[in-house]
Amino acid sequence: MKNKSNTESPLDQANKQDMFGVPESYFRDLPGRILETVEIEIPDEVKSVRAWDRFKPVLLIAASVLGLIMITYTGQKLLRAEKKSNLFSSLDVIEYIDYYSHEFGEELLLDNIDMDVLESDLVKNETDEIIEYLIQEGIEELTIYNEL
Repeated sequence: MKNKSNTESPLDQANKQDMFGVPESYFRDLPGRILETVEIEIPDEVKSVRAWDRFKPVLLIAASVLGLIMITYTGQKLLRAEKKSNLFSSLDVIEYIDYYSHEFGEELLLDNIDMDVLESDLVKNETDEIIEYLIQEGIEELTIYNEL
């Protein structure tokens, strides 16, 4: 077998040599050379930034988000709102007629009463209760039925 020292390849020999060298004081002079090549402008006076200029973008974003929330809330309220009827219930009409009956003529009342309202189950139940009350008060049944 051959001796290892005699058979080293040229690459192995090149690895052992210092192929790249750095000139003396290269890193010591480097910052100065960089500053010479780069021109830095130092302003004489510093521009002051007002608080309004600094917070204006933040306030605009906050106002936009708040506006979006308000629009969304209002939209949901309008979409989910129950549709309220402006019509009066039959009880409301009957109470109104009873309260103001002395101001209306009987003919006016009969002309404007909706017979469907009077024939509803609610009115029939109330009518039965009224008849029972009148019978308990001692009014004859024949008189009550003649009045109806």
